[in-house]
Amino acid sequence: MTASMINILIVDDEYLVRDLLKYCIDWGKLGYRIAGEAENVEDALHLIETHEPEVVITDICMPSRDGLELSAIIKESYPHIKIVILSGYSEFEYARSAIELGVDHYILKPINDEKLTVLFQNLRQKIESQRKENLTISERVTEERLLQLIRGQFTANEYRQIEAALFPQHDGIEVIVAEMEAGTDEHAFLENCRAAVRNEMAVYFAVDFDRRHVFISGNSAWKITEQLPFASAISVGRGTRKEKLSEAEHSYREALIALQYKIITGPGECIDYASRREWLPQPPKLTYSLDNLQFALYAKLLPRVRELIQAALLEVNLDYADALQAMRLRALQLEMVISGDAEAVHNRSEISKLSRFTEFTDYLTEIAAQKGQTAGVDERKLSDTIQSVMQHLEDHFQDEELSLSGVAAHFYLNPSYLSRTFKAESGYSFVEYLTRLRMERAKYLLSHTQLKVYEVAEEIGIKNPHYFGIMFKKYTGEPVNLYRKKFNQ
Repeated sequence: MTASMINILIVDDEYLVRDLLKYCIDWGKLGYRIAGEAENVEDALHLIETHEPEVVITDICMPSRDGLELSAIIKESYPHIKIVILSGYSEFEYARSAIELGVDHYILKPINDEKLTVLFQNLRQKIESQRKENLTISERVTEERLLQLIRGQFTANEYRQIEAALFPQHDGIEVIVAEMEAGTDEHAFLENCRAAVRNEMAVYFAVDFDRRHVFISGNSAWKITEQLPFASAISVGRGTRKEKLSEAEHSYREALIALQYKIITGPGECIDYASRREWLPQPPKLTYSLDNLQFALYAKLLPRVRELIQAALLEVNLDYADALQAMRLRALQLEMVISGDAEAVHNRSEISKLSRFTEFTDYLTEIAAQKGQTAGVDERKLSDTIQSVMQHLEDHFQDEELSLSGVAAHFYLNPSYLSRTFKAESGYSFVEYLTRLRMERAKYLLSHTQLKVYEVAEEIGIKNPHYFGIMFKKYTGEPVNLYRKKFNQ
């Protein structure tokens, strides 16, 4: 009997009325228990939170905030609670206001014991019927229809019923999606997921049609990261917390989007939708374009090729459901450019095995090195200072005033020291490296654009076209006009 008792909270500013209610009938015999009493709205709200009553009996006329205001708050925050209004006022306006708020019963003082007994007998039948319905809903949803819930396949009324059954006192509902790495023991992980929610209040689990593991939580204190063994086998996406269960569909979509960012993070991370973009690596300072990549390949600038590969890959929008396939497609396009193979069919199977941003970057950079498009300077052997100087030259070689002394001053270095160190680490003298940058850019412009020779010279920081012609022939072994003619046939 005790387990099925219905908790009642009495709210009235007069203690004599509260005592009368407590002792006028045998509540225990009717299946009720007086869980608490309050003399004002503030105390009542506190007791509702701590005692979880299923019925609130409240007077209308109370100091400060009245019973109608309390009823409005209860119906908004605790829609499953039944409300019985007690009042000494028989005016129609009070009754109409109570009805509009959804109050379950409205009775007038003085209290009639027999009428009160009949009222609460009938109310008990409604509550028990609702309990059975909620239990049925709970069993049906958790076992069979949880996926329908997160796919938005219930009516508004059904959502309200399910919410009352599964999440009666939630402080927001969120959806979390976990995905295993290939090779993980799925059976063991499933058992672990079920164990993680077995003893949790308002946390439910299902497996969606793509074999992802879905958790719906109405308990903000539940931490999935403390319940599942992540190690290197699991990636998790978390949707934002929603006010209503009917919005769980949106949280589910957000969780799936957040999960896409595992391409960047790798496994072992829980990615929140709201902060998902914070996982993106700092993008390179240069902007990807086909021209920029082809020039870097011509100039054999491996560090710049790698940065342009990263910039190109980061253009893929990870918020799309097929983000991984989009990343693979972009990688295939880049491989075609880097290798010079317009088909690159033989590498599709290799690219299809990649799933991480770092894997794509490393693979494409290695292709560039193997194809002989880039080589010469191993950036791993360069000091930070020389790497910075080389980057400065790559960014400013179009400046005709660029010089060893000017660059040394820019980096607060002695020119002789910079000259010696640059040669020792890179294998090129300062002038050789600068000339190489300019001539490789000139080769690219002559072969890919219709710029006049003097315009090409100006583009690379050489004002005198005659001097440019001399330098170009010395670097390539061919006059400018003959070199261009090869590409205009």
